Amino acid sequence: MIEKIKYKIIKLNQLIFLLFFDLVRAFYSNKNTELLSIIKKNREIVNGGRIFLSETEYELNNYGIPGHIFLKLNKDINQFPTYSDLFIFFSKYLEKQVSYLEIGVSVLKNFLQLNANLNSSNLFAYDINPIVPTHKYIFNKKSSEEYSNIYLGFNEKQKNELVYFQGSVLERKDTNNFNKYINNKKFNFIFSDALHEPDAVFQEYENLIKNNLDDEFILYFDDLDFEGLDTTVQNIYHELKKEYKNLYFTTFYVNGWIGQHEKLHKNGIISTIDFQKILKNQKIKLPKITNRN
Repeated sequence: MIEKIKYKIIKLNQLIFLLFFDLVRAFYSNKNTELLSIIKKNREIVNGGRIFLSETEYELNNYGIPGHIFLKLNKDINQFPTYSDLFIFFSKYLEKQVSYLEIGVSVLKNFLQLNANLNSSNLFAYDINPIVPTHKYIFNKKSSEEYSNIYLGFNEKQKNELVYFQGSVLERKDTNNFNKYINNKKFNFIFSDALHEPDAVFQEYENLIKNNLDDEFILYFDDLDFEGLDTTVQNIYHELKKEYKNLYFTTFYVNGWIGQHEKLHKNGIISTIDFQKILKNQKIKLPKITNRN
């Protein structure tokens, strides 16, 4: 009896929690036509019963997804912006074609949306897990015997070159192998979404990010409301400021990959582009848009 009461209290608290964030989202109605067009296309990709990871597959490998998130992974999401929507909008402000690296792709839910929207781009996925079975067909060619953990793909419609690297962000052997493979290639958009721990994020920056950034770049971090991550990313910002004169660190709250089914995420962008100014000029409203020093 006591356990049932506790369970009902937990469920009630979760409902109140989500209702609170729904109220917050209601105050931020976006009317930017370009962003709305991106949202419409992305919802066609992720909604409508698309399965990113089945229950059977989840039992074999959870791809770093907690149980309460997995239960909502394949549910439809609403029109409030997710970071995937913003990525596509932000990428239009890069002068060069997008060269993108996503660290911690999990089941490729974000990666697939970028692949469907960007054109003539190089899209790299980095994850400790093998390619999720549901979407393994995308990367249908092994790179070479030398790089047995690297798989390649090509999007004929969008003309995107695709690369999947299986490795750990904490293993020097793996990060060195990745850096050897890219052979001084630079990225102008990097999404950090692997381990949400301060030491791991900074090590990832040291081993995979800082020497692989282009002259103009977007460096994007999710979940800055995890303990210590905001400070870590601010430290990374100050490190990069020693090399890049005009640099901006912008934070705000936005939906993650399961949309309204969880709380808003605190996200941060370190960039040579002032996205606080762009968001204001384009009338894109998100909670607590702030430029940090």
